[in-house]
Amino acid sequence: MSGNPKWPPDDDGNRRWMRHTFLLCLLLFFLSVIQFAIGLLVALGIRIYPI
Repeated sequence: MSGNPKWPPDDDGNRRWMRHTFLLCLLLFFLSVIQFAIGLLVALGIRIYPI
């Protein structure tokens, strides 16, 4: 089969890069979920920290 000679990815560099990218996407997803929840609470008029 003539294909990409680098597939499957090698264990040293490419898999680490894929894991870091996945963790970054997961972190951004959780931050956006938290930001959405805070915005929803503020829009509903619930105070998060009482002043």
